Amino acid sequence: AAVLLYIFSYPWLFSCLVTACFQVLGKFYFTILAMSRLICYIAAMGINKAVSRAIDAASGPTALGMALEAAIGEPFSRQRVSAWRRAGIPAEYVRAVEAITGVPRAELAPELYA
Repeated sequence: AAVLLYIFSYPWLFSCLVTACFQVLGKFYFTILAMSRLICYIAAMGINKAVSRAIDAASGPTALGMALEAAIGEPFSRQRVSAWRRAGIPAEYVRAVEAITGVPRAELAPELYA
């Protein structure tokens, strides 16, 4: 408490400390901001556009999961369907997703149906 009283009693000292804190925090802020943008860019590179289109055509991962559950009889969570954006749709579900969403299977899994 005595240190704070000393700092506040000299306005120029307080001003220097505030300026120094903002300079240090500002550098960290811009570094974190740049890193987060880079991470978002790298993450977006791995998204399968056709799978995203299929999920959007079904009105979201929950709706697609419910439609698949009705068609196949196996439970599908929202997280499981959302993970397909990066990992791709497993081969055993590609035809069902094509039937539900209308997105051609050659686009959903080009490595299987090209």
